[in-house]
Amino acid sequence: MIRKPIRFAPIRPALVHVVAGLLLIAAPVLGQTPHISFEPMVSFEASNSEPRRILSDDFNRDGHLDAVVSMWGTDSSPGLITVLYGDGSGALVDNTDFGNTLHWWGVASGDFNRDQHRDIVGTVGGNAQTAVHVYRGSGGGAFALMASLSAGRFPVAAVAGDWNGDGMDDLAIANNVTHGATVFLGHGDGTFEPAAHIPAAAGLLATDMCKGDFNRDGKADLAISHYSGVTVLEGDGAGQFTLYASTGGSALKHAVAAGDINGDGIDDVITAEQYNNRIIVCISNGVNGFSSNTPYATGGTVSGVATTDLNRDGQVDVCAATGDSTGAEVFLNTGDSSGTLMPRVEFAAGTQPTGVVAADLNEDGFDDLLITCRNFGDTPSISVLLQVPQLALAVDASCPEGGAMTITWFGATPNAQVGLTFAAELGSYVIRPGSPCAGTALGLGAAQLRVAYRGAAGPRGTRTINANVGPVACGKFLQLLDAANCTTSNVATIR
Repeated sequence: MIRKPIRFAPIRPALVHVVAGLLLIAAPVLGQTPHISFEPMVSFEASNSEPRRILSDDFNRDGHLDAVVSMWGTDSSPGLITVLYGDGSGALVDNTDFGNTLHWWGVASGDFNRDQHRDIVGTVGGNAQTAVHVYRGSGGGAFALMASLSAGRFPVAAVAGDWNGDGMDDLAIANNVTHGATVFLGHGDGTFEPAAHIPAAAGLLATDMCKGDFNRDGKADLAISHYSGVTVLEGDGAGQFTLYASTGGSALKHAVAAGDINGDGIDDVITAEQYNNRIIVCISNGVNGFSSNTPYATGGTVSGVATTDLNRDGQVDVCAATGDSTGAEVFLNTGDSSGTLMPRVEFAAGTQPTGVVAADLNEDGFDDLLITCRNFGDTPSISVLLQVPQLALAVDASCPEGGAMTITWFGATPNAQVGLTFAAELGSYVIRPGSPCAGTALGLGAAQLRVAYRGAAGPRGTRTINANVGPVACGKFLQLLDAANCTTSNVATIR
């Protein structure tokens, strides 16, 4: 595709200028703040008690995202793994249960026999247990035992990935009692190499695990939360992991997730201190560890964390499940390149959350939240919070040199007229009285304000345009206006 340069039409600060039929004029207003909202939660009953972990994938190949939950159960009612099937509208309409003989803890998904069907991994909780079971997915909702493996004692988390670069899914297991972490390299036929315990993880009392690329070498790394911090293990692309860095600390870290919070192309670590009521964002420097560790207060004990771009502004946000608060908390990214998050916004979920995952259940382009709820003494549940779409703008540019740039927006009125405005600085710019959107404020300053694009939003309110920009545009700002309802998007930084 040929990328054409965006030609910025000038908006003179001293003059009234017409943009897509709307009159704009500078006026002092407060800066805009990213926002997000969800529909009231809808709860779906779980098949057993004590849900532990949850993830989302398409397990029956119908094109709709589903959820899989590990269930601990009770002494009188052993746990099971349950798959709840989504119908694309946001509802979980059916379920499949299996493995109902043990107490389940960790859960993961992958294609371990390369049949294009998603398989499921479950780890068995308990001090004396080392069992990891892999179930073959049929693609039609049935699962059969494919492999039984032995990791360290009390395997609490499982992660699937290609650790040795052979194109076949492998497994990594985090252990709470012995060995810290264990790797199983897959053969691609449903069988695995013998367990390889990672020496650098020995002695870690693991509580959770995630994968990411924390040193930007293109090879998968592992982050393990444990009783005194988070340890990152550097993958060499051949199936071996060595110590890369540790966040340190004396507080128990209960959960961990990865995401590029400051937008520098390097995954950062987000972890939770369950008993200190806070999450911590650890910004990776990509060389030898972390440049900063910043805590953010939560409204209660944190039982799970997840990362995703919730409001589609091109920045990674953080979601948390909190047991003593309303259940779901969101920390939106400020997008200021420092890795700073906004204070939490709370949303009602079920009682006693144990885990959280983000997934677009109703297929509107915006991720929703699924939260497992223990609900002790009553039927446990999976709470679904469907996001209310907001007008969102995302920019992917080749900075600082300039060059190719992709601009995408979501949540606009279908086929409506939109206007994209460029500015050299943040501030305010208000549509003057007498125009269709009088009083609507842009979060842009008047200096070098330009009309970058005007046209149709697209049949679904989503559109992507390509452009070339010079280095002078890097670090500057764009914002979208929906002329149909006078809403504005987030301010996106060109970077």
